[in-house]
Amino acid sequence: MKEIDITPKYYYKFKCIGSKCHNTCCKDWQIDVDEDSLHKYAAIEDKDFSSFILDNISYDNKICLNKNVCPFLDDNCLCSIQKRYGESYLCNVCSKYPRITLKCDNITRKDIIMSCTATYNIIKKYHNQNKYLKSLIKLDIDTNTKQIIKKCKKINLSSSKNTSLIVKKLFNYLKLIEQKKLEANNLTTNSKVKTTSNNTKQSKINNFIGFYKKLEDVFDLLHFRNPIMLKIKKIKFFQTFNNFSKTQQKEILTEFKIFNKKNKKNLYPLFNYFINHYTFNHLTNGMFVKNLQKSIVIFYLIKLTLFKFYLKDKQFFNRNFLTFTSSFSRAIEHTQSIEVIEENMAEIFSEYN
Repeated sequence: MKEIDITPKYYYKFKCIGSKCHNTCCKDWQIDVDEDSLHKYAAIEDKDFSSFILDNISYDNKICLNKNVCPFLDDNCLCSIQKRYGESYLCNVCSKYPRITLKCDNITRKDIIMSCTATYNIIKKYHNQNKYLKSLIKLDIDTNTKQIIKKCKKINLSSSKNTSLIVKKLFNYLKLIEQKKLEANNLTTNSKVKTTSNNTKQSKINNFIGFYKKLEDVFDLLHFRNPIMLKIKKIKFFQTFNNFSKTQQKEILTEFKIFNKKNKKNLYPLFNYFINHYTFNHLTNGMFVKNLQKSIVIFYLIKLTLFKFYLKDKQFFNRNFLTFTSSFSRAIEHTQSIEVIEENMAEIFSEYN
């Protein structure tokens, strides 16, 4: 079988911004050090520095964080190991991040992940063009998966159009609850009862609030160390929605529409990114649909988070969009968080299948 490489061009454009990074990857993560790197560190001629490195690596080969920060990070937010001995002395994880290699049968895709702040603008520029989804359609994969991918290409976060029947079971209300127009046959299942425009509008609001209440429950279960993300956990916005006055509720829904409109160019590449990132490895193994669901949930979780930040302080939000995005993505990439999402997916989608 012929090997196919669909690595995007932007993969090769990534460069670490070092001390300019305000959300460094050298904190909050406990890194596994490979055996080859350990041998290099033990062989360093400066025995004091060699001991300093080895003393900060645990018996199970993990870097021991100091107040959640890598002990090798200097006062200028640069790696002291790399400064002294060059990139070749970084352990495998540190030298490769945020680069990853994905493999699906004979198809290879190298990518960069959004938990690194420096990658967002590169990914944004690329995913707005939808080249990745186009490249997948040309591959030798099953017809059903190709059709789903084609429909994913057409999804527009601000569109009022209904989603296709092929992905209806996945999206159904998920897209409709945020759109301006709802078709009566999508509001109820196997029901011939006609609703008034007021009932339709209220049904839309109820579905919207119900969905985001479930997301808030899942968000509470995710594991964050970032202090800003921990603060946002405490805001039970949709859980207390019914306690607000009608005027307050109306203001919130209006703000949500404004948020969508203002952030369309930022949200759309995020949507594409999570679909691409969590579905590629499952193009041929029958798990594509399940992982498409997972990517949708993750996207809406981050959208919920961003909206809460936006309401809390709009100016602060606009200045720190990249930090919020990378912080959330970083938390999601921990196995524990993915397990929490998978365990709650059935509950989240229960009303929309």
